[in-house]
Amino acid sequence: MRSPTMRVPGFGSSVNPTANWPGARAAAGAFGWRRALIGLLVLGGSSVAGYQVYQRTLGVPIAAPAASQSATAARRSIVERVSLPGSVAAARQSKLSFAASGNGVSVSGTVKGISVRTGDAVKTGQELARLDTTSLEFAAQSSQAALTIARIKFAQLIAGALPPDVASATQAVVSAQASVARAEGDLQSLRDGGSAADRATVRQSVLAAQNALTTAQQALDTIQARAARDVEAGNLQQTLDTMNRQLVSAKSELEAAAGASSGSNVGSMALSSARDAADLVRERCSALSSRDRCAEIAVAATDGASLLAALDRGTEGPRGMAGIIANFNAIVPSAGAATERAAFRLIQATAATPSLAARVNALVFAVGSGGGIPSADALANAARALDGALATLTAARARQDALVAGQPAGEQNLISAVDTARAGLVTAIARRDDLLDGPLPTDIQLQQQSVLQAELSLRRAQNDLAGAVLVAPFDGLVGPVTMTVGEPSGAGSIILVDPLSMQLNAAVQEADVVRLRPGQSVNLTFDALAGTTLQGRLFSISPSADVVQGVSSYAVVVEIPARTGAAGRVDLRTGMAGTAVVEISRRDNTLALPVRALKRQGRDQIVEVQVGAATETRIVKIGATDGTFTEVTDGLKEGDVVVLPTATTTTRPATTGASSAGGPPAGGPPPGGGPGR
Repeated sequence: MRSPTMRVPGFGSSVNPTANWPGARAAAGAFGWRRALIGLLVLGGSSVAGYQVYQRTLGVPIAAPAASQSATAARRSIVERVSLPGSVAAARQSKLSFAASGNGVSVSGTVKGISVRTGDAVKTGQELARLDTTSLEFAAQSSQAALTIARIKFAQLIAGALPPDVASATQAVVSAQASVARAEGDLQSLRDGGSAADRATVRQSVLAAQNALTTAQQALDTIQARAARDVEAGNLQQTLDTMNRQLVSAKSELEAAAGASSGSNVGSMALSSARDAADLVRERCSALSSRDRCAEIAVAATDGASLLAALDRGTEGPRGMAGIIANFNAIVPSAGAATERAAFRLIQATAATPSLAARVNALVFAVGSGGGIPSADALANAARALDGALATLTAARARQDALVAGQPAGEQNLISAVDTARAGLVTAIARRDDLLDGPLPTDIQLQQQSVLQAELSLRRAQNDLAGAVLVAPFDGLVGPVTMTVGEPSGAGSIILVDPLSMQLNAAVQEADVVRLRPGQSVNLTFDALAGTTLQGRLFSISPSADVVQGVSSYAVVVEIPARTGAAGRVDLRTGMAGTAVVEISRRDNTLALPVRALKRQGRDQIVEVQVGAATETRIVKIGATDGTFTEVTDGLKEGDVVVLPTATTTTRPATTGASSAGGPPAGGPPPGGGPGR
């Protein structure tokens, strides 16, 4: 068999590649050792070329000459910006409820009506919802009556003593003076020895004193009756206030107890049954012929069932109560003790309130039409007149006893009568002077405080009544409505949003927060509004950080102007994603390089500057950067060319299977054929 040969360029003959193998040395002897050496060199070169083809085929990295890239230091504008991603929120939004209504009071009751739905546009002051105001109206009327009484008393005190009161006090002084004169005369007559005429006179004095005592007692009884009506009115007013409060609290307790009872259907039916019973009781007990009887029955009752039965027997009305009572007895007890107790308190207060209110109004009218509320001075004068008449009668009887008995004990009695009469005169003069001098400052202050307290009570009742209507505090759109008609007042709310007052709630990292300040202008873009850019203002920056997994950020609020954009309107909605971009600094006409031209060497920033065919390393000082270009403040001049770092290796894609051009076996290159061997 012939040995393989190969043609070597530059040589005129073929070379046997196996010429240097030990078994072939004899066959190569004719060519000489020189030609054998040349054959070996050619074989080694072929192995190297074959291994390079193998590398390209299998995707092995191959060293490639670096393509030199450069950049020229030139002047340009560098703008530093901070981006603040966030979401749109309403800058003005209110959660409205009866638990914290617009007038600052918390009103309890039952939701009677809701006037709006989600998405409705409302104006300032427009009604949104209202409560049942029956009990609140009762409370306001009661407070108004109490204020009227307090003002009447204050007016009487300021007006001073009425002419009849002054005349009565003056007459009391005259009577006391006469009593003193009679007592002294009786004593002197006894000492001088009394005659038959004296004894007759004494008898007449006793009769006159008895008549005067009767008259004084009747006058005092009349004044005390007027005062008693005033006191009764005040006591009844307090009872009425208590019943009104019971009515309000019983409604809330009934709703809460019915809602908490086992089985929502049972609680709802019990609540409805109790309300129906209360409505029918109010209808029965509001009649003139039944209201006093209702109050008596309500006070004596101990539970709802017996109260309804007693009212059915003791009152009449256009509708019968049998069906309501049967329904109440069948349903309410099954809802639990708390529901049954609250239902009883509701019906009891409903039955008692009309009678109490009517009696208070009647007593207030009676006091006013009977000459007004008697003053304390008038009452005191009547009592003093009675005391004076009694003293006069005592003195007359003592004189009579002394004349009849003629004993020293009678003289002592007359001496005591003189002392009593003189003391009565001193008291009568002092009381008359008090009337003429007018009321004391402390009396006026006390009555002023009574009026003020009544005014505050009325204002509170009026505020509660006004708070039963929920109104819009500003123009806006209605958001979620979570309250329902028939539910307790504190069970839901209405969200009101101002669509013209929007803001972007964003966050900034701690590295950038020190570069921001309120009042900076921002550019706003929104994911849902492509191509729209708005101008805004940085409104506030939180002073404290939010730390999440060790990363600190600060809440930022960006103010979005109302109705901006080309058409004057931008359809912004809460929850939209947006970004605010703040321009931090701007350097115009400044020397700059691409950021990637910089390398760090220790604490220095360096660049490679092209100087002719070579490069040199320079330390540079940098300033502002926009992320792509960096300002160079020292170390370069305009026009300097710097070398940009580039990659020095590439990887060719690997192929699977055998190459069509052939190649080395799958085990790798032949022994001894690798690079560098």
